[in-house]
Amino acid sequence: MHKSHAMVLNSFVRSDFGLRPVRVEVVLTPGVSQIQILGLPDQLIKESTKRILSALRHQNFRMPPGKQAIVNLQPNHLKKSSQGLDLAIAMGILLESEQIPRDHFNYERDYVYGALTLKGEVIVPGDLELLNYEKFPKIVLTGLSKLSWNFSAGELQALSLLEELSFKEPQGELYQYKAAPLPENMEFPKNLARIMATVAIGEHSLLLAGSSGIGKTTLVEHLAFLLRQPEEKDYLESKKYWRFAGRDLNSRPVVQPHHTITPLAMIGGGRPPRFGEISLAHGGALILDELLEFHPLVQSALREPMEKGKVYVARAGGRQVFPADTLVLATTNLCPCGQFRPDSSYSCRCSSLKLRHYIERLTGPFLDRFSIFHILKNENSGKRVPLCEIKKWVEGAHKFMEERGQIALNKDLKEEELLSYLSKEVSKALIPRSQSLRRRLSLLRVARSLADLDKSPLIKQSHLEESQGLSSRDMYLLQNFRMDNFAMR
Repeated sequence: MHKSHAMVLNSFVRSDFGLRPVRVEVVLTPGVSQIQILGLPDQLIKESTKRILSALRHQNFRMPPGKQAIVNLQPNHLKKSSQGLDLAIAMGILLESEQIPRDHFNYERDYVYGALTLKGEVIVPGDLELLNYEKFPKIVLTGLSKLSWNFSAGELQALSLLEELSFKEPQGELYQYKAAPLPENMEFPKNLARIMATVAIGEHSLLLAGSSGIGKTTLVEHLAFLLRQPEEKDYLESKKYWRFAGRDLNSRPVVQPHHTITPLAMIGGGRPPRFGEISLAHGGALILDELLEFHPLVQSALREPMEKGKVYVARAGGRQVFPADTLVLATTNLCPCGQFRPDSSYSCRCSSLKLRHYIERLTGPFLDRFSIFHILKNENSGKRVPLCEIKKWVEGAHKFMEERGQIALNKDLKEEELLSYLSKEVSKALIPRSQSLRRRLSLLRVARSLADLDKSPLIKQSHLEESQGLSSRDMYLLQNFRMDNFAMR
């Protein structure tokens, strides 16, 4: 009886950093006994035709006499590469020619992905493991394996052994998050402890400036220990990228590239496109120690991902998108000798020209991306707070956020929502309309985190004043510093 519809199976092709669903359409038409594959296959897929024909013969199947198999990979317009289309194409031919029954597997709903040997044994493709790093609700028919899958799998040893098809329930436990242990005996001055807690609560980008040897690097490196447990989706995506980079990840990612890194290595790109260090920091923290020693193009390249949480790499025929939603924690000296502070210029040994050139490396648009800019001073006096105590502050604030019904991080809140939290007694004059939207948002978002730290449902006047000190005061101090008052040497 004539069939009006082709046999269609679901399978996968490689995207740049994962597996993409593809529909495998198979029809038999009069012609020489062969397999023709349409839909922009690469050389690896084209070579599969000979493997499939050999596998069919060795498993006591055959191509129908006087028939050729036309295989169309949909969508048609995308170039395709795959390690596991062999099984889907072979099964499509066998089903279309009625050499095997259709009732042992739900081909319309589920997926077929496996490589074939020349003798017809089914092999698990090496990239099927990439499916473990996402929630995949369907069954995948593949080869026998001792691996654990995070999805349901049908396992087949060879083409002719369909009666022995077995099913394996999801066994993977990929969300094996283990928070890095807190370093012992670390303490910080109370005002810096409050800044650290505020950054960790809302995950606000931070730039610390100040004299060399004052403890900037120590602060940002330990701040990363205060971050909350990541969402499962973000964590699994991070694990996938770390796997591509040949590294293991069991806690929240923290990446600290050297200042000699190139813009390409930081952001990604090239041909074929590769992801950069900022994508390895997705869902965690990117520490940029001695920021002004980085190439100026690195600063420029970081502006967009800091704003949007993604990296867009243009290439012929389209663009690749890499994840880059990370907390940027940066430190810098403000002059080559490392001693300059705008409020204490006499301690610097640099000439005005050297100082100007160094400070100008910190461009205004890039500086504006940091929610908090703070110039550290020598702060060895007063009460010191253990790191474990700061961690409790942060955990208490996150619990308070949940109790008042907020799921999103404070760094992601919109202006309208933030304004709704303002106490009636708050002076609107503390929210200058002359500021850029980015600075106003930083002011309000940091104030919201300070309110959460104090377990306050509303943003009070004191929170706005403290936030203004963190988000704007030192930034304006640096921007308004006049070289005219600086001695020429």
